[in-house]
Amino acid sequence: MGRGDRIDFPLGLFNARGIASLAVVGVLLGASIEAHRLDEYLQAARVDLDSTRVEVRLALTPGVDVADAIVREIDVDRDGVLSQREQAAYVTRVLEAVHLDVDGHTARLHPTSSRFPAAADLKGGEGTITIRADAGIPPLRPGTHRVYVRNAYHAEIGAYLSNALVPRTKQIAVTAQQRNANQSELSIDYVVGAAR
Repeated sequence: MGRGDRIDFPLGLFNARGIASLAVVGVLLGASIEAHRLDEYLQAARVDLDSTRVEVRLALTPGVDVADAIVREIDVDRDGVLSQREQAAYVTRVLEAVHLDVDGHTARLHPTSSRFPAAADLKGGEGTITIRADAGIPPLRPGTHRVYVRNAYHAEIGAYLSNALVPRTKQIAVTAQQRNANQSELSIDYVVGAAR
């Protein structure tokens, strides 16, 4: 198209309904772009509560602009393959930056499983690393309790999301969740032995 060429839009596009539809599409597109920028490391944490353990599930997705650096951090021998040993070392580094406490007492997270995509998928911005870790805790008495999780891994490029999962048992009810501004910290208030 040249300068000054005419663009024809459907007439219905500029009625109230058409403008509202465009506004909704614009908001959705803006939200998806903001949700995962290319120069950020998206780190989503989901917390699963039980009366004797807390599980933290991480989904880590590097944007294209930072993916090479993340792959280099994992692939220490630079052979282009993310070996089991390299993966295990990376999981350890990630979990060392995740703090968990229950009712003010620090609980140590231990990895239970992880899944790594191919290095090429990570570099293309299409791969997600998943890590599951849990911490055993003394059986909780009936009543109100609080879990606090802080993820400080790659804070300089981190884009964080955090949320509590719906408990699998009816004996636990989440009553409140508080997050800091960038969601790298999550506090979960819950009740054990609750009648829901």
